[in-house]
Amino acid sequence: MDLKQLRYFIGICDAGSITGAAKLLGVAQPALSKL
Repeated sequence: MDLKQLRYFIGICDAGSITGAAKLLGVAQPALSKL
């Protein structure tokens, strides 16, 4: 696991959903769910 994956994981936990985390992190939802 690299730092980007860890940051995305924490974002998902904070936001409560992949969609919310994608908005929070400024990335596309499909890119986030591939990890």
